[in-house]
Amino acid sequence: MKRKKPAPPGPRLAGLTLAVVWAYLVLVAWLTTESTYSFSSATALASLYALFAAALVTGGRAVGCFGTTGRPFAALMVGLTLGWHWREQTRIPGTGATLWTDEGMMAWLPIVGILGTAFYLLETATAQRGGAKRTAMRSFAICAVTSAVFFVFLAGTFFATNTARWHLIRHNQMIGTLAFHLFATPVAKIESVDWSTHPSGLPIGQPPWVRDPIESSDPRPPDIVFLMIDTLRADALAALGGDPEWMPRLNRLAGEATLFTDVEANAPWTQPSVASFFTGLLPEEHGVISISHRLTTSAVTLAESLQARGYETAAFVANGVIVNAESGFQRGFDVFEYVVDPPAAYARADRVSREVSSWLAERSAGVARAAQPVAPLFLYVHYLDPHVPYLSSGPAAQDTASLTIEDAARYYRHELRFLDAQLARLLATLDAALPGPRALLLTSDHGEELGEHDGLGHSQSLYSEVLDIPAILQVRGSVAKAPEDSLGARLEGRDFFDLLLRLGSGEIADVAVWAATVDRTSRIASLHFEKDPGRSALVHYLLRPYRARIYGRMIERHGWRYIWSAFGPTDELYDLAADPLERDNVADVHRDRVESMRAALDRSPPYRTQLVPLEISSEALESLRQLGYIR
Repeated sequence: MKRKKPAPPGPRLAGLTLAVVWAYLVLVAWLTTESTYSFSSATALASLYALFAAALVTGGRAVGCFGTTGRPFAALMVGLTLGWHWREQTRIPGTGATLWTDEGMMAWLPIVGILGTAFYLLETATAQRGGAKRTAMRSFAICAVTSAVFFVFLAGTFFATNTARWHLIRHNQMIGTLAFHLFATPVAKIESVDWSTHPSGLPIGQPPWVRDPIESSDPRPPDIVFLMIDTLRADALAALGGDPEWMPRLNRLAGEATLFTDVEANAPWTQPSVASFFTGLLPEEHGVISISHRLTTSAVTLAESLQARGYETAAFVANGVIVNAESGFQRGFDVFEYVVDPPAAYARADRVSREVSSWLAERSAGVARAAQPVAPLFLYVHYLDPHVPYLSSGPAAQDTASLTIEDAARYYRHELRFLDAQLARLLATLDAALPGPRALLLTSDHGEELGEHDGLGHSQSLYSEVLDIPAILQVRGSVAKAPEDSLGARLEGRDFFDLLLRLGSGEIADVAVWAATVDRTSRIASLHFEKDPGRSALVHYLLRPYRARIYGRMIERHGWRYIWSAFGPTDELYDLAADPLERDNVADVHRDRVESMRAALDRSPPYRTQLVPLEISSEALESLRQLGYIR
C-alpha cells in the first residue's frame, strides 16, 4: 500500500500565519477598549479583521515570491502594518503613551521584529514549493478577491447600524480611520452646515434680569468670591466618592457649607465652560466655542452686571491663555490680572494665593484709610492646578507625552493635595480681609478623564468624568439662608450665573428654594474642538481624524445620557441607572428614545449666535501645547 505523502509545509504555515495575524488584530482591538460590544457588532468586526488579515497575508506572500528581494520587503510590509495597528490601538488619546511602553515609537519594534521575522521564515519555507510566478499570481488573485470583499464588508459595517459604525471608527483605529476617509462626511463640513441651518441673532434666551439690573434690597450687598478650580473632578471630594485624604480642607468646607451634588458643566473644557458660568448661556449662545472665537458682544457678563450694581470687580487668573482679555473675559472687571510664573507652563496655586492675598491686603489698607463707605467686592480667582503639566509633582510628571493612565492618576491626586493646602491659606486670608456678609462659590469648569473611556485629559469627549463637577456655596452674614448639607438639584454650570447675581441683588432668601426652582429635567453640553490648528493639522486629520476635529453634543434627561458626534456621525445612549460608567451603548436598542432626545437636543438652544473670530498668536499656541490642549 502506497504511503501518503505528507502535505507540504506551505499551506499549513500560511493557514497558521493567517490565524495568528487575525487573532492578533482582534485581540488588540478587543482588549484596548472599555466599551461593551454587542454580539452583532463583535461578529461584524471580527469578520472584517479576518478579511483584512487574509488580504495582508496573501498580499505579502505574493510580494515574497520575488526571491530574496521580495521576501524582506514583504516581511517589512506585514510587520509595519501590524506595528501600526498596535501603535494606534494602544495609544492613549491626548498623549504619546501606549500600553506597551512609555515611548510610543518603541512599541513598533517588537511587533515589526517578531511578526516580520515570522513572515520571512514562512516565505523561506514555502519558496521551493511550485514556481514563483504561479504562486505569486495565485496569491495576488486571492489578495485581490479578499481585499474587494473586505472593502464591501467595510462599507456594509459602516452603514449597517449606528453602534457597529461607532465601534468601527472609534475603537478600531486602523481600519476605522480607513472607513472614515472612504465613507464619512468631514466633521468640519457637518459642523458648518449644522451651524448655518440654525437661526442666529440676538441672544433671545438670555435671562431678562441681565438687561434690567435689579436694585439690591440690602443697604450694602455682600462680597462675592468665585473660586474656579480648573480640571477638578467631582469625585475629588469625599462626599462625591473621593478619598478623604486627597483634599481634607476642601472636604471640611463642603461639610460646613452647602454642597451641590449633581452639577454638570456645559462644556468639557475651560473656555466655553467658563463663558457659560460668566453669562448664563450655552456655548452656542455666547459664541466662545473654541480657542479661535471670542465672546459675543450681545452677551452681558456676571462682572458687568455686578459692576453696574456698584460692585468693585477683580479677577486673578492662572489660565490666562484661555480665560483672557482677547476672548472677552475681562469685560466688567476693574482689575484683571494674569498670574504667571515663567518659564513654568502656569502659575501654581501657591503663587496665585500670594498674589490674591497681597492685593487683598493693599485693598484692606485702602479701605481703612477711606472716609467713605467701601463698595462690595466681586472677586474671581482661577486656579489651574490640577491641570497638566503637573507642576508640583516633579519633572517626570511634566513629560505629558509619555504619561500612562496610572501615572496621570497618581500625579493628579498629588496635585489635589498640593492645591488643598493653598486653598486653606486663601480661605483664611478671605476670612480676615472680608469680614462682612459674604457669598463664596467654589466650583470647577470641567472634570478630567483618567482612563474611564480609554483616554486621558478633557476637550475630547462628553462623558460624566469630564462633565460632572463639584460646587460648594458658603454664605455668611445676612446674604441668604443656606443649608449646611447637600442639595441634589440637577444643575448646570450656567445656573450659577443666576445664583450669584441674585445673591448680589439680595433676591434669594433661601438657597434650597432657589435650587428646587432651577432643578433641570434636561441638561445640555457641547464640544467644538480642533486639536491641532497648526502646520501638522493635515497629518493629524489623515492618521487620527477621531481627535483632529471634534464636534459633539450631549443631553442628559430622565436617567439617560445621549451623545451625538459628528464623527461618523454616531449616536451613543446610556442607561445611567443600569450603566453608570457609560460602557454599554444601547442606541440601536432604543431608537425611539434616541430620536426623541436628538430632537430635544436640536431644539436647544433655539438660536446660535454670530461667531466672532479671534486670531491666535504663535506664543498662545505654544502655551496651549504646554497645557495639552493642542498637539
